[in-house]
Formats: sequence, structure tokens, C-alpha cells
Amino acid sequence: MTTWLKYKEWSGILVKGTVLAPVPTTDLHLDHAAYLATSLESSHMGTVQSYDRCGMSGGPFHFTAIQPSTMTQGSLFELLHYLEVTAPCPELTSLWAMFKGKNWFVAKDGTLRDFTSGKQVDGALIRDTFTPPGGKVPQSGPQRIEGDRWTLAFNALLAAPATFKAQQDFAAKYLMGGQKAIEASYYAPLDITTVRVGTPKPSEALIAKHADLALCCYHAHSVNAPAPALKCLKTVQAEYPNDRFGQKAATYLIWLLGTSTYGNWKDDKDGGNRYDNTRLSAMKCGLWPQEFFGSTGIMPVDLPLARPQNTLV
Repeated sequence: MTTWLKYKEWSGILVKGTVLAPVPTTDLHLDHAAYLATSLESSHMGTVQSYDRCGMSGGPFHFTAIQPSTMTQGSLFELLHYLEVTAPCPELTSLWAMFKGKNWFVAKDGTLRDFTSGKQVDGALIRDTFTPPGGKVPQSGPQRIEGDRWTLAFNALLAAPATFKAQQDFAAKYLMGGQKAIEASYYAPLDITTVRVGTPKPSEALIAKHADLALCCYHAHSVNAPAPALKCLKTVQAEYPNDRFGQKAATYLIWLLGTSTYGNWKDDKDGGNRYDNTRLSAMKCGLWPQEFFGSTGIMPVDLPLARPQNTLV
């Protein structure tokens, strides 16, 4: 079922997924981080939208077809290429046929290109094709039908169970590509790509569950706004240069994120902020002990206004 929605002067289609993002069964830290971020960004697999001037967006972090500010191509086509390599399926074949009808293909570099010229397809043309005319789909008529057709094709692909693991793997890789240098220095000497969760032991790339939760919270905020999240991470790194994975550092990082005044991050009583949403998702999934979310845990229902005493160096 498609729903027509309007965003400012733009309009398009929303198709909601019906299957919750699967909770990872591995002990890989990045799998946990990708899951928690997905549960906030797009909790149901296959949810696709085209009403907010991006042409089309879908996948775990709502990867976009175009970047509206620059009208350049977004990361949605990188996801499509990744699925072609790792999770080919009939739904992808159907989408490829639709692209071919426009003389388009997704190249190995994850960009949408013209078959004849080999050049990247212009962002305005992509938006006009997925959401005609020009990102302002009418409520009815031939252009609404065309907008529905493209949105349903993307929904069918991203809602296909055969693609779920590949989508989450792509999301994990996407997390690694953000603030790469500084994040790598925070995890050092561990490798962010192979860090696992468990009781830390000498010569093993393991972090304790409290550090896993705190850093997953960081990544779940970073996908929303990289710069404010990175500011919090750098603050913790500076204060705990030799104990970045300890409980004090974990508690402090969560507190910094949850008391940030950026957007709707700040914890308050209404329950509609990013801290509360992150806490509920983390608490419900079962990846972390329930005591973490109690009144004396590292992620309590209400954060103190002042920095917790148990985080002081």
C-alpha cells in the first residue's frame, strides 16, 4: 500500500515495511552498532519514501538517491550494487529491467550511469523520474501512478528477506566510512572492523558490553548528525586516553550524547527524544543486560542534568 505525503513544497510516496529489522546473532560490535542505528532510522525492513526531495530513500539508514543540497547522487545506488554482488534476487532483476527501460545501469563504483554515454545520470533527472514532476508527485493521475511504480519496486527489493543480511552488512560498512580517522584512533589498538563483544582478554579484540552499548549509542547518533556525535566522542577520548573502554568512559559518553542540545537528542520527560528512543531500542533487543537500563545503570530512564560523579577521572 502506498501513501502520498507532502514535505514543504515537495511531495511523493511512502511505503512502510512490515518486518522488523532482525536483531544480530553475532558478537561483532559493528553488527550491534548497525542494528541499533537501523532501529532508529528505519526499524522495518523495506520502508521506502520519496516525498522529501531526495528522489528515493530506503535501506537501514534511509540511503538517498540524490543529495538535495548538491543534486549529486547519494548512497542508495551503492547499496544496490552491493546487493547485486552479495544478494542477487528476482526483485533486483525487476528493478534492473526498469532502469534498462530508462537506458540506465548501476556501475561497479555504485553510481547510476547512462548506457550510451557512460556518464553519471544527472540528479535532477533521477528526481524527475522517481518522483515526477521534479519531486512534486501529485495525489492522483499518471504521475502518481509512475511515482507509485518506482517506490513499490524499491520496496519489493528492500523488503525481500534474501537481502536483509546484505543490507545490514552494508550499513555496518557505511558506519566505518564516516569519521574514519578519529574513530579508528578511539578504537586503537583494536580494529573497528573486527572488534567483538565479551570479557576482554589479552591479545583478543574484545570489548566489554558496557563499552559496546556506549559506542553503539555513539554510532546511532552519528548517522543522524556526525559532527555533534564526534564532538562527544573526542571529549571522552581526551579525558580517558588510557581507559576508553572502561565503565566510566561508557557512562560519560552516553551522558554526553543524551544531554546534547542538538536537534531532539536531549533527554527530557516527554519520551520523544533520541536518547529515549535509543534507550528503548537497546533495552528491547536483548543485546545488553537489563541492569544497564535501571536507575543505577549506564543508560537510565532519566539522565542527571549534571555530569555523574561516577564518571569523573
